[in-house]
Parts: sequence; C-alpha cells; structure tokens
Amino acid sequence: EVRDLKLLFQRYDVNGNGWINKKELVQLVEDVVPEIAHEKAMRPQLLSLMSAALEEEWRGLNLDDFLKLMGLFRDFKDKERLRKEQSAIKEAGFNHQEVADFRELFLNSLENSQEMNFQEFWRMINSITPLGKALSEELEVKFQEICAPREEADFPDFLLLMKTLLEEDFGHIRERSAKKSAKSRR
Repeated sequence: EVRDLKLLFQRYDVNGNGWINKKELVQLVEDVVPEIAHEKAMRPQLLSLMSAALEEEWRGLNLDDFLKLMGLFRDFKDKERLRKEQSAIKEAGFNHQEVADFRELFLNSLENSQEMNFQEFWRMINSITPLGKALSEELEVKFQEICAPREEADFPDFLLLMKTLLEEDFGHIRERSAKKSAKSRR
C-alpha cells in the first residue's frame, strides 16, 4: 500500500521536487475526497485534517505529510461510509437480518467493484420480477434519483432502493421475492 501511495504522491508532485504545492494539493483533494473539496460546510473538517497531517507551518506537503494525510482521508471516508449506512438502515427500517440478507444480495450482484451500476441492479431485479421496457425505464429513474449525483449505488443507496421498491411493490416484487425465497429453501 505504501508503494502505491508513493506512486500517487509522485503523480501529484508534478514538478518532481519532493513537495506537493498548494495548486497540486487542490487537485489531490478534489480527486481523493471530492465530498470535502466541493462542500462549503465541510471546509472546517478539511482544514482540521490538513493541520493534523502537517507537522509544521505550510510550505508544502512532503511524502511523510502526504502519507499521514492519506491515512486521515481514509479514516474520514470510512466514518462517512458508516454514518451513511447507519442513516440508510434507520431510514429504511430494516431489521438486522434483513440488512444482512440485503448485504449478501448486494455483494453477490456486484461484478468488479464495491458499487453497483444500473445494469447490475437491473439484472438482479429482473431475476426476481421480469421487467418490460416501461418498468425498466421506471427502475432506471428511481436508481438515478437515489444515487444522484453519482452513477452507481453503494450499499446504503441499495438499501434505500430496495425500501422504495418493496414499499411500492414494484412489479409485484414482494410476492415474487417470497416465491423465489420459498423455492430456494426447498
């Protein structure tokens, strides 16, 4: 991991002097933690992370500072992911077993990433309840509304999507998923 981070440091140290300057740092923050970079309300948190990573007054970010900052960014993202997931679980109203079952369904439906694109989601729902053109288009709108501005669903987005589909009984999903579940238990 440190080797990968050193390569990442070199990518942002455009002039190769061993320091990331302010302009290079702006690009780094936008790329690594865009949720902080573009959110005015998050500015104090960004400044706090920056001051925790820098041992001295600002003169640039050396490799040690960079490694510390990347660890802080990772911790921040982990906490935000957990906060978002807990919020989605609460909003969806699913119990622990339902969350575990949905997590398994989510993970088994992914192809090569930790987030689900619309095609993966569509295939999963279509395997439960066949979707024609109209339902497919309606499903895509729901997917985009919940995932916006991103184009993929993380697990909290997936929980909210499933809550929506189940509440609306989208394509008779409740009945069809119950039948599918009963068949798989036999």
